[in-house]
Amino acid sequence: MTYTAEELQQLPIEELDQIFCQTSHVDMPYGCFKGEHIVRLKNPGSKLPLSRVLEFLGFEVAPFGIDFRSNRWFFFSNLLQAGRFEPTVERSRWRPTDVVALHYNVSRLPRPMRNFLYDEVKPLSDTLLLGLGGINRELGMGDHFYFTLELQEGTGRAVVQAS
Repeated sequence: MTYTAEELQQLPIEELDQIFCQTSHVDMPYGCFKGEHIVRLKNPGSKLPLSRVLEFLGFEVAPFGIDFRSNRWFFFSNLLQAGRFEPTVERSRWRPTDVVALHYNVSRLPRPMRNFLYDEVKPLSDTLLLGLGGINRELGMGDHFYFTLELQEGTGRAVVQAS
């Protein structure tokens, strides 16, 4: 089944978990994607006060997205990029599925922050990704919230048609 970002934003956590786990083959995304916070998970890690404040400000209040051309997050505008990451296809730390894991060890952020950050995204199509945001901790402590990423027009791979 194909979904829209709007449909994903209406689903309960249990259905988002099922969708996140349903596809096994993962392709590396390309392009600039606009993000939208969906829901905070109900686990001990998502209730930590510092995480709640930072994630509220960074993902529920501020417009955000990911540019997979430069491998950086952006906030408010694609011109305000930060948080460089290295994307790798690997087994999820938090769900029984393969994902694109975002590792921040290549970032110029301070070392404690680089080691603290970790996120996963699951491509549902070339234009829609389902993300699981959080920190570099185990299941229940690291996985904090779901978000969508929608491809911004004109930023994906060029499609060449044979004549």
